[in-house]
Amino acid sequence: MNNTIKPKVSVLLVTYNHEKYVRQALESVRMQKTDFDFEIVVADDYSQDSTLAILQEYQAENHNIHVLPSERNVGISRNYQRGFGACRGEYIAVLEGDDFWISPNKLKSMSTFLDQHSECAFGFHRFIRHDEPSNRLTVHPPFEIKTEFDLRTARQLARENFVGNFSACVYRRECIDRLDPALFEMKVYDWMLNITVAQEGMIGYIPTIMSVYRAHLSGAWSAKTPDEWRPELLELIDTYNKYLDFKFDSEFQEFKSALQIPSPVRKPITPKVSVLLVTYNQEKFIHQALNSVIMQQTDFDFEIVIADDHSDDATLAIVKEYQANNPNIRILPTEERIGITRNYQRGFEACRGKYVAVLEGDDFWISPKKLELASAFLDKYPECALCFHRLIRHDEMSDRIIVHPPFGTETKTILFEASELVRDNFIGNFSTCTYRREVIDKLDPGLWRLKVREWPFNIVIAQQGPIAFIPEIMSVYRVHPAGIWSTKTQDEQRPEILGLIDAYNKYLNFKHDSDFQVFKRPWFPEKRAERRPVLPQFRRWIEPFIPPVLVTLAGRIYHRARRAG
Repeated sequence: MNNTIKPKVSVLLVTYNHEKYVRQALESVRMQKTDFDFEIVVADDYSQDSTLAILQEYQAENHNIHVLPSERNVGISRNYQRGFGACRGEYIAVLEGDDFWISPNKLKSMSTFLDQHSECAFGFHRFIRHDEPSNRLTVHPPFEIKTEFDLRTARQLARENFVGNFSACVYRRECIDRLDPALFEMKVYDWMLNITVAQEGMIGYIPTIMSVYRAHLSGAWSAKTPDEWRPELLELIDTYNKYLDFKFDSEFQEFKSALQIPSPVRKPITPKVSVLLVTYNQEKFIHQALNSVIMQQTDFDFEIVIADDHSDDATLAIVKEYQANNPNIRILPTEERIGITRNYQRGFEACRGKYVAVLEGDDFWISPKKLELASAFLDKYPECALCFHRLIRHDEMSDRIIVHPPFGTETKTILFEASELVRDNFIGNFSTCTYRREVIDKLDPGLWRLKVREWPFNIVIAQQGPIAFIPEIMSVYRVHPAGIWSTKTQDEQRPEILGLIDAYNKYLNFKHDSDFQVFKRPWFPEKRAERRPVLPQFRRWIEPFIPPVLVTLAGRIYHRARRAG
């Protein structure tokens, strides 16, 4: 490592037996775009797999990587202590070896924030928690803010661990340097360390998602069951409570109470919102979908209407288990498979709420405030027929994660017209939509004779009012091998898309014909052979006015260009 350059940021990469993940972690650091120098300090705790060999391979090719020497396993606390002690930057960004960053601007945005907010001891950002055993994705922290940042205190953090992961944190090194060495004689986990660091200043929160916390079966914490980690956490709270001279005793006791007392079961009577859960052979996913609905925090009652299209796996048995413990669940009777269109029709008809929020059985929501926010939005904008929010699209085959639509809080547009949706399907998934039920009730029965897919269906709905956009990310659309649409190739999707467009274009009396043609262009590029030659017509027009030699020359150039193209 070149010690003559003083880095602005030190990236502290903490590893132990991470051979499976450490390349992705390192590549996520190498992709950072900054206008300053940064170093990578690697604290490996004497890994017994090939982690160290991989690290040394990267070190040989990157002068800014420094792998700390290790002769024995010192444990997580001592390993962090020596890692922090080796950092030279003004700021220290932690990355654990089984996590990775997903924003190339992570270091720049976090260091800029700390430059501008000297009152902060450290900053953190939102992240995606990927539970590998269940393949579940959630966003942490779950709460949204309407500003570019928020400032929080150690007392608030003692009450609730809203930070949640070392790999989301960037510290002011001078605050780390002032830590009592006795701290590292205790177990150092992110929550307790962050409470201690926050004695030095405020905690800055950036609501941008910039990393992935991977929970897996070999993780130091995530591999434990609740029965295993709960007593350890309670003991940890008591240890730090005493270490901090009981300064946050009431907050810690509040946290402990919540940890040990289960939440009461909601028993709605008159629903403001109907959740329409549409299922077919989704035994693998339905638990997660239902849990994401049951976790909703609202100040109103909601019902769950389940339209199962005669599944022949365990889906129906699973939803009946949930129904036994949740009186707000209604399962529609089914004796035969009726298809996706008729299943949606009977599902919508069974809903009693003022609003209808759709959730497909292989998707799930990740915000406990999803129903609250969507209903509040429709309350605020009575002219709107529906609202939708951003989502995470998780392709299980490639493990690729993208956010849809790509525009977010930076857009000033919150209301869209039907014509805009015709040109670009910026909604993209039923499970992000909440509808005004009176609009659903007014639908022409003839619509259900067409194939119902979310894009053309939403275009029809939007004939009755604008579409409201909520920029928060509140659901996951799962693309998997058993998906009805996602398993098809583009060549298989193309004729179906064309058929849908033609059917709905005709159904809407060609009101949006020009917009539909705009949408079709990327799917059905015009073939050269079908283009009508323009030169013969043009030649007839200009021949009376141009000398024959020039007309002949232009013709030769034109035909030569066509052969070359």
